[in-house]
Amino acid sequence: MLLVVVWVETKSTYKCEECPDEPVTTEIETSYQVSCFIAQDVKYMYTAMRKGMEGTVKKKSAVLGRDVNFKKTSPLSRLPGYLTVQFVRFSVGKVPDSGEPVARKILKDVKYTMKLDMYEFCTTELQQKLSPMRTKFKEQEEKKMAQKAKLIAEGKLLGPKLAGAAAIAKKDENVEYEPFQFEDGAYEMAGEEE
Repeated sequence: MLLVVVWVETKSTYKCEECPDEPVTTEIETSYQVSCFIAQDVKYMYTAMRKGMEGTVKKKSAVLGRDVNFKKTSPLSRLPGYLTVQFVRFSVGKVPDSGEPVARKILKDVKYTMKLDMYEFCTTELQQKLSPMRTKFKEQEEKKMAQKAKLIAEGKLLGPKLAGAAAIAKKDENVEYEPFQFEDGAYEMAGEEE
């Protein structure tokens, strides 16, 4: 039961780069995390996630009868209630003189926001399911911002500081809050630093 809360599903599509007659194949893959592949050219977490969801793999072509490169894209087809993001900081290289494999840790700062919006990484079908709730959350956020601006204009709040905001919000009984549901594709970031 607990695994359902963190279970991620991707819809992987394989398209042959050498043979346009090769049929496009699709398969559903499950995981319990989304991987961010850190490299020297990666500065932001979104770039690393995109890099992990697109790539090239070698597979046997049914039309050509040999191993060829296939372009693999893996958009998310299911978002869990809690999303685990793994920063993959190790790569395998070869020692220049001997050619022996060696693991290398990539020590690079990667920037990320405290709100992770996974909408752009989802399949079209999942984006269509997420859109109504995203619109509702956006409207609710705009309403909160308008209410906050009004309180600032009236002098009840001092700029972006929310001192005393809880007392003001308690007095306003006309404010309606939506029950928590994960249906918009955005996550609040939490975790430990390395």
